[in-house]
Amino acid sequence: METKDTGSSDWPEDEPQTEQKVTLEDYQQLIIQMRRANVQFQQLCNIPSGELTMLLTLRRLLLVKTFVIPSDIGDALKLSRPAVSRMLHNLERKGYLEMKSSEEDHRYVKVQFTQAGKKLITEELEKCGTLLERVKERMGEKDMNHFLYYYSEFCSILIDEIF
Repeated sequence: METKDTGSSDWPEDEPQTEQKVTLEDYQQLIIQMRRANVQFQQLCNIPSGELTMLLTLRRLLLVKTFVIPSDIGDALKLSRPAVSRMLHNLERKGYLEMKSSEEDHRYVKVQFTQAGKKLITEELEKCGTLLERVKERMGEKDMNHFLYYYSEFCSILIDEIF
């Protein structure tokens, strides 16, 4: 296997990069591994991955905004209004979210967590955080940081290519 020294400060000199041609078989294996990891990860969670993704997105939005409306969530997740509405109503029925008409403008609905929703998201984040810390211990902090950086880049580019 050939190694390539890029001279990049991101990669220590004692850690060579490998250069090899990526094949269709590699892409097929990637798709299988991504799906398998997603299925296994889902089994760890107490709620479906779509609902968890929506709750995590709402949580992140509420860190930077005083209130969130459904279109904020749709924009963040690249979901249609009907899809967001269905999921929000489902999460509201389960008691995790509350939707209230805006006092300033009754055309808008504000979305917020209930106490049960806050408890659920805290528990899920703790469980996932514990798992990911174990992964980091096995992988090493430097490799985990590289993975997070490249996976984020991969997802951004993939989303751009799809849309």
